Amino acid sequence: MSSRSARILVCTPFEDPSWRWLADKPELSGHQWTFMNGDLFRRRAHGWVAHGLRCALWTRRFDLVITHAPYMTLYVASAMRLLRRHTPHLAFSFNHGNLRFFTGARLWMARRSLPSVAGFCVYSAAERRLLAQRYGLPVERMSFQHWAVGMPKYPQGPAPRWLEELKPYVCCVGRNNRDFATPAAAVCGLPVNLLVVCVKGQFTPEAGVENVKVLEDQPLELCNQIMAHSMASLVPLLSDETGAGHITIVTAMQLGRPQIVTGVETIKDYVFDGIHGIAVPGKDAGAMRDAILRLLKSPDERERMGENARAFANEWLDEQAAARSVAHVIDTFLDRGKTPTAPPGWSEYRKALLTGSVAGISDGPWVASARGASPEY
Repeated sequence: MSSRSARILVCTPFEDPSWRWLADKPELSGHQWTFMNGDLFRRRAHGWVAHGLRCALWTRRFDLVITHAPYMTLYVASAMRLLRRHTPHLAFSFNHGNLRFFTGARLWMARRSLPSVAGFCVYSAAERRLLAQRYGLPVERMSFQHWAVGMPKYPQGPAPRWLEELKPYVCCVGRNNRDFATPAAAVCGLPVNLLVVCVKGQFTPEAGVENVKVLEDQPLELCNQIMAHSMASLVPLLSDETGAGHITIVTAMQLGRPQIVTGVETIKDYVFDGIHGIAVPGKDAGAMRDAILRLLKSPDERERMGENARAFANEWLDEQAAARSVAHVIDTFLDRGKTPTAPPGWSEYRKALLTGSVAGISDGPWVASARGASPEY
C-alpha cells in the first residue's frame, strides 16, 4: 500500500452529482477525493469539451487525476495538453463496448493527447492489446481490471406470474454489440422461450415466431429479475473487435446463472467455457441451439455452472474486489511502480481454476474438458 495520502480529482460524464465511486471503501478512504460529475450522456460534443476544460483548470490542485469512460479521458487529456497541465493522469473504464472508437478529428486528438496519460484500466486482457494497438500506446500502460460492482438489486421472492408462464426461458439482455438474431433462430422450434430485453427498435423477431418475446427500455431491476429467474443468460455478440456484455455477464454470475456466450477473447476473463457456462462461435445458431438444449436437458449441469459462477463473482466481481484492485493500481502508481497488468492474485487464480485446484468449484466432465485449456495468462 502507498505510504502517503494523495489528493485525487475524479472527472466523469455521469449524471449523479453525489456519485463517489469506491472512495469510501477502507482501501481507498485514506486519499482526499474530489469529484466532478458532468451529466454528459446524450449531450453534444461541446458539452464534453467544456467539462473537460473545467476539469483541466482544476488539476494543479491535485496529485492525481482520474477519468472515467473513453470520451471523458480524451477531452480531459486534450484540455490538459492545451493548458500545459502535467498532473499525473489515470484513465479508468477505458472500454469501447458500443464500438464507438475514436475516428476522424477525435482519433487525431487521441493520438496526440493519450500518450500523456500515465495508465489505462480496461475490462479484459484482450482489450489491453487491442486498444494499445489502435491508439499507438505502450501496452505496458494498459491494466486489466474486472468489471466489479455491488450485488444487483431486484424484487425478491417468486417471479411475477407473466414471467412464470414463460418458463422455461433463456434471456438475452443488453444493447452494446448484441446479436439478437442468432439466439432467435436458435430457439425456433425448441420447447423453451427466448426473452430479449433491448432498447426501443433494436430488434424485431420474424413474424409468426411464438417463442421469442421482446421487451424494450426496461428498468434495471426488472432486467435483473428476468435474469435471476431464467434458465440461462445469453450474451451473443456481433463483433469481436471490442469488449461488450461485461455488465450483463457480471450480473448473471452474481445471480448464480449459467451463461451461453460468444467465445471472444474479451469475455474469457469472466466466463470459463465448461465451468461457468458454454462458449459458442459467433453468429452460429446451430451451436447456440445445441448449447441451449444441453442446459435444458441437464438441470444438474445448470445448477453446478451457476454455483461456480456465483463463487467466481464472490471472489472477483463485487465492490470489495473492485476496491482492492483500484487501490492496487493507485498505490503502485504513487509508489512509482509499473502499471499492474491484472488484479493482484489474478494470474495465480486463473491457473488454479484451469488446473482444478480452486476451492468451491464443482467438478464434473464439463469442467474437465475446460481444463484442457492453456493455463498461461
